[in-house]
Amino acid sequence: MKIIYKNWAFRFTIWLVIVNAIIFYFTINYVNFPGIQDNSMLRIFYLSVLAIVLLVLSLVFITISTIKKEEKNYKY
Repeated sequence: MKIIYKNWAFRFTIWLVIVNAIIFYFTINYVNFPGIQDNSMLRIFYLSVLAIVLLVLSLVFITISTIKKEEKNYKY
């Protein structure tokens, strides 16, 4: 089974955009009132870590695709 690295890099990039949109939404709606405990900051932190991991995976797969000289089909 052959792995198409460009395909996976494209998918990771799409998920990265979606996760960043969710982080933006949570950040806009975050209001920190004194004395009220919620897990909004922790949720934003975990989503930020996920976004960084997706970015690194996308860059790694694009690099592998370039090194292996996959043919360009302009689909992804």
